[in-house]
Amino acid sequence: MIESVNAMADNKNYHRSPGEYIVFHNSNVILASLKIADSTGNWEEAKSDIVIANKNHVYTVDFLFSEYNNVADFEQKYDILLPSDIKELLAESLLRAGASSAKDGYFGGAIGNYTKAIEINPNFAEAYS
Repeated sequence: MIESVNAMADNKNYHRSPGEYIVFHNSNVILASLKIADSTGNWEEAKSDIVIANKNHVYTVDFLFSEYNNVADFEQKYDILLPSDIKELLAESLLRAGASSAKDGYFGGAIGNYTKAIEINPNFAEAYS
């Protein structure tokens, strides 16, 4: 899904920096993919879209969850029940975003990402370190 949406988006004129565009665009693709997967029960494409989006930009999942206090709020807003393997993948993505934020000196953002990763997957030992 993400490849076809990227191809369509390349034909439009967006007024964003390349980094901002990638994060905004990929987070919307993930959201659409999660909604489709929830309605069809086929989560494999959603998993693939999350992996591809994170390869494009490390902050994609962070941006997706930035306006929610926790994943339960996200699930309630979009009426989605995320399976555990998707939650684990999202937690890993937030851990990567947190590590990137810490490396760049944005410690508040890093702590926020680690906290969300733990909330999603309380047994995720790496997020506690």
